[in-house]
Amino acid sequence: MRGAPGNFIYRNLANATSVLGVLPIVVLFLDDGYRYVIPLIIFNNFMDDLDGVLAAKLNI
Repeated sequence: MRGAPGNFIYRNLANATSVLGVLPIVVLFLDDGYRYVIPLIIFNNFMDDLDGVLAAKLNI
């Protein structure tokens, strides 16, 4: 039997964090999306740092 379902989530937690950091960029396609450029850059940088920390702490 393959690993437990929780193991899959554990191994891909850093990747999911990266995707969640990039996903809100869709907001830029709205009519006034340019207003959110700076907050999105800050959010993306935070999620990228969190991704690195998770990968290092979880050794994945």
